[in-house]
Amino acid sequence: MKRTQKTEDKITELEDQGYKIIDGNNPFLNKHKKYAGFECIRIAQTNSRRHGKSINTVWAVRKIEAII
Repeated sequence: MKRTQKTEDKITELEDQGYKIIDGNNPFLNKHKKYAGFECIRIAQTNSRRHGKSINTVWAVRKIEAII
C-alpha cells in the first residue's frame, strides 16, 4: 500500500526514537493482551470506500520501561 510523505516522515521519526513499526490490518492492536506492556501509537489508518472498515493500519510500538 502506498504511503504519503507525511506518514513516511512520522515513521522515520518514531523509528529514531526506538519504536518498531507494524504495518497490517489491526485497528485495535492497542487493546490486545500481547501489547499490554507496550506503548502503542497509531500512525495511519486507511478505510475502505466500499464498506468503511479498516483495510490498513500502521502502528509504532515500544516496550514500556519499568522505573524502579
